[in-house]
Amino acid sequence: MSRLITALSAALILAQAALAMAADLRLMERENAALESELTLAKKKENYLIFDLDGMRVDVKSQGLMLKSASIASKRSWHGYTTPPRIYTLAAKEASGAPERKVIKPKDPGDVKIETAVQTANRLNQDTFEVQAMEIGDMPTSYRLSLDGGLRLYVRQAGEGISGWLRDSAHSVAWYAGQSLSAGWSRIRGRQYESIELTMAERDAQAIYWAFLVNTSCVVK
Repeated sequence: MSRLITALSAALILAQAALAMAADLRLMERENAALESELTLAKKKENYLIFDLDGMRVDVKSQGLMLKSASIASKRSWHGYTTPPRIYTLAAKEASGAPERKVIKPKDPGDVKIETAVQTANRLNQDTFEVQAMEIGDMPTSYRLSLDGGLRLYVRQAGEGISGWLRDSAHSVAWYAGQSLSAGWSRIRGRQYESIELTMAERDAQAIYWAFLVNTSCVVK
């Protein structure tokens, strides 16, 4: 009997070690994929974002240099997010009451161009991030970011106090109901549906909206 117990114990230890090694291998593969993806973006002279879900932060970078780091207060995903780290491109962003600022920009005598705030941001040089940041206060705190490949990122301001808790609780019910309908509709159309919701401090949520322009690349890991 003692030999049987010893054999079973040894088998259990070996199984646990194998599981640990497999978990470590998967973690290493994810980390390598994330590093390779960021290296690809760092070689370009463009801003890009890193959505670090494990590290609970969103980084705005350019050529490997940190421009802005925003903390994630909480996160949740529809049926879990297990996709390996990869590069995405922002296809669209939506927010109720998204700001528009008309700018009169003379080009030639008698020629006046009017552009929105988003167009202005797209036109600004990569080195003028601090100038852009001056208008962060005008940005929304709740919005949806649609990435190529079907991934949707929902960002909203984290609630504070009892009123914030009540608002978050009501939102949770509505969010899961809405995600269920969206996932079902995507399944009917034969499309993959993935979504993640992030809550952030007001200023951080506004900063990410302002920095993440359409056609900008990002890594979600």
